[in-house]
Amino acid sequence: MRRATISPTPRLAAAVVVAAGVLAGCAAEPLLDERAQTPPLALVPVAHAGVDDGRGRFREILCRLSEHHGASLPDHRPCEEVLHELPGEIAPRSWRVNFGGSRSGLRLAIVPGRAGACASELARPLRHAARHLAGLGYRVDWIEVDGSSSSADHTAAIGAAILAMAPSVGRPLVLLGYSKGTSDLLEALTDREVAARVAAVVSLGGTVNGSPLADRAADTMPDALARLPGLDCRPGERGGLASLRRGQRVDWLATRRLPATVRYYSLVSFASRERISAILRPSYDALALIDPRNDGQLLFYDQILPESTLLGYLNADHFAIGLSLARGRPELASQLDRNAFPRELVLEAIVKYVEDDLQGIGRERSGDAPVITTSVPQHWTTAQAGGL
Repeated sequence: MRRATISPTPRLAAAVVVAAGVLAGCAAEPLLDERAQTPPLALVPVAHAGVDDGRGRFREILCRLSEHHGASLPDHRPCEEVLHELPGEIAPRSWRVNFGGSRSGLRLAIVPGRAGACASELARPLRHAARHLAGLGYRVDWIEVDGSSSSADHTAAIGAAILAMAPSVGRPLVLLGYSKGTSDLLEALTDREVAARVAAVVSLGGTVNGSPLADRAADTMPDALARLPGLDCRPGERGGLASLRRGQRVDWLATRRLPATVRYYSLVSFASRERISAILRPSYDALALIDPRNDGQLLFYDQILPESTLLGYLNADHFAIGLSLARGRPELASQLDRNAFPRELVLEAIVKYVEDDLQGIGRERSGDAPVITTSVPQHWTTAQAGGL
């Protein structure tokens, strides 16, 4: 992969503050646009949105991987510092955890978020973690999209990329959407031929219900990001922010039915303010007026796919879970001071959970519904409560 070179520049601090400030907007105004039309919404426990609770099993996999070889991977920390433990999480039975390589030849394709507008490898989600997976026998690809374009504009490109991947019996294709990449790939799955190639979808900090920040963000935000040294971002706005607005995302969910042949998984992120990088603190503060359980870009309940399996809640900000921006880049450290996170370990735990689940290993569900909330269109809590 091409390596990006970043030269220190005195404009760095100003550029990142502008980028964050544009997203945060004015705290005196409501973040959500009161003029926007949305279908009826309900804030309900996840069980009532058809969401299975897989947190206990995911924690078991992550923690045992961490005990086994986590210390040999970058940014290691105790497992309890990686995952939040919210009420209702039930410890699973003691299932075996695969410490070795891939058992099924699982192929992972990653769809980037807004960072897809940037050409630099620095902005490629999970780039270091992908190398770790490759060493375990997993194939990892990226489906390149322009993050500043709308999700609808990416439908054909993502679909074509998936269809171009040669199907292989017994080698499941799993898509991982990071941030806006989740919205992009969901729209692509409305094509039945494309959906037939996909075994599972993982949303990592996904913009499932959009973000209140996008309702007030100016269309000049990509230009601010383009001024960051080394990211090599394409300037201009081509509908990407509009695709992240609450009304547009929720309306899309309310009028679509996701393919029943695909399994869905949600991994959410939120952190306390002291664990948010400086570049994201203004937008964290803006979202905290609604709920402090946010990652600097998204509220925690806006990241859960209806009819998915909830894997857990990562204790990190939105950039830390997916973008290795500051590793080995001291000139970025002041604004990305909380970017260190064990992404290699987390991605390994994700693919091993999904690989086991697709094979029916460790698939158990708690009997009592945990009281964890997600915001979903009323359409999902009624017509689709029994499954897709």
